[in-house]
Amino acid sequence: MAAPFRLNDTGAASSVHFELAFDFVAQRGTSLDVSGFAVREVDCRGFTSPADCFQAIGAAFSFPSKNAFYAQNANAFLDYLTDLNWIEDLRGIVLVLHSSDVFLARWPYIAGVLIEVWLRAAVSWEKDGIPCHLIFDLPADCSPLPGRL
Repeated sequence: MAAPFRLNDTGAASSVHFELAFDFVAQRGTSLDVSGFAVREVDCRGFTSPADCFQAIGAAFSFPSKNAFYAQNANAFLDYLTDLNWIEDLRGIVLVLHSSDVFLARWPYIAGVLIEVWLRAAVSWEKDGIPCHLIFDLPADCSPLPGRL
């Protein structure tokens, strides 16, 4: 199975993906070379508030826990996301949000904020040639237009 996107593509235009039943672990063993990439996977099913999303992503990337302000402030979240200096030999960034249909349905505005921040981070990382991918993993039976596809 071929990768649904090219992992080494940089820039905002190629950084946000919506994938049906995306099994990143299986992809790693076949067509995706993730050596040097900071790959993080977050399950959205446990989110009870919008802040949970940003806290879970912060924990996945090991954002400094002494300041959880990033969970309430998009600019602070962007600052941490574009720094990541504690990750050595960074060649790329991949965040997979599993069961993201739940998150997208409950908090579409917050999902939009996350996408906007991610796109800004992708533009920032592009200057260094670092690809930055956000993958919304959707269930196989999820349809963007129910009843029409």
